[in-house]
Amino acid sequence: MPSRNGAGASMPASTSCAASVSPTDPSSLSDDELRSAILELEHEEDDISLHRRVLHGRIDILRAERERRRRGHHVDPKDLGTILGGPR
Repeated sequence: MPSRNGAGASMPASTSCAASVSPTDPSSLSDDELRSAILELEHEEDDISLHRRVLHGRIDILRAERERRRRGHHVDPKDLGTILGGPR
């Protein structure tokens, strides 16, 4: 089930086996289990990093819109692709 952060963005709940491994007791794991746990956590970290970058992009869009409004310029949503992607 997704959780919500303070900004209202959904974040997938962690259900991986590696996330449940106690970071204080890796000695109970075999070499293969350690490798597997490391890979799972690295994949989870990649997912979180992507989610963070998406959120930062959304924040940038909202800040840019706020700044345009402050300056008295409103941008039509259909023009956002050109603005964000640059001239074509």
